[in-house]
Amino acid sequence: NTDVKTIGEWREKLRKEMVEELDQKAAQNLKKDAISGVAKFSMVRRFPDKLVEDTKKDLDEYLYKPFAESMNITLEELKEQYGLTDEVITENAKNTVMMRMIVIGIAKKEKIKVTAEEFAEEKKNMIGEGKAFADEKAFDEAKADDTVIDNILQKKVSDFIVENADIK
Repeated sequence: NTDVKTIGEWREKLRKEMVEELDQKAAQNLKKDAISGVAKFSMVRRFPDKLVEDTKKDLDEYLYKPFAESMNITLEELKEQYGLTDEVITENAKNTVMMRMIVIGIAKKEKIKVTAEEFAEEKKNMIGEGKAFADEKAFDEAKADDTVIDNILQKKVSDFIVENADIK
């Protein structure tokens, strides 16, 4: 059953659906690339050493280690196979720190805040079977509050950039 009666109507309906889908994908990509676009025109003179070191540890713990475990190899084997030298990991950490600094800077300047409701909703979406945390206890043990806030801020700042950018 369909609401079209002719091949012409069907083609027009299909064309509209395809255009809508492409528009949605373009908007998602724009939001995804918004902060990276700002980063291209940003310069950080000096990265806080402690923040870079903490980020390197977080990359090991929450990105590289789980990836290695999923491949049934050690963290050291993963680093060797993927060329993750200390220099590469430091550069990855600096990029992560820079993105976070940009997000926080824009959020402060534009008074973009995370509400308690947004926090509770995002936290709920991260807990459960097949999600980032199995249960509330695992979430609390990971001290993931900052991660939740960062995720929400990143989304809100990306939306802000897209809505206010003069894109040519």
